[in-house]
Amino acid sequence: MAEYLPTVKTIYAFQLLSGTDEQNGWEILGKVKDVIFTQVGGIIQADREGFSDEKGYHILWQFSNSVKRPWWMSVLKDGQWVRFQMDLGNRKHRAAFFRGEVPAGVKMAE
Repeated sequence: MAEYLPTVKTIYAFQLLSGTDEQNGWEILGKVKDVIFTQVGGIIQADREGFSDEKGYHILWQFSNSVKRPWWMSVLKDGQWVRFQMDLGNRKHRAAFFRGEVPAGVKMAE
């Protein structure tokens, strides 16, 4: 991360207002974020979620303890990101991720 941050030229920040919860607000915001990420790359930081790697897989846990859903994650092994989908609510998956390990039985990214 220390080598990456000095290379950052632009930060796109979104302030989520109450309208995000109306109609298709989250879907629309997600599409805008995805288009920008696809076009310019970078990393993603989301409050109460964490940071991603440059492919959009989460590498830093900032979720609440009550979160329960599948999520694409990544751990660094031998200088390479290993990407997988884990169940955020699964205590064994969490413990493995916190140790920097791929949890047993998870779906691996292609």
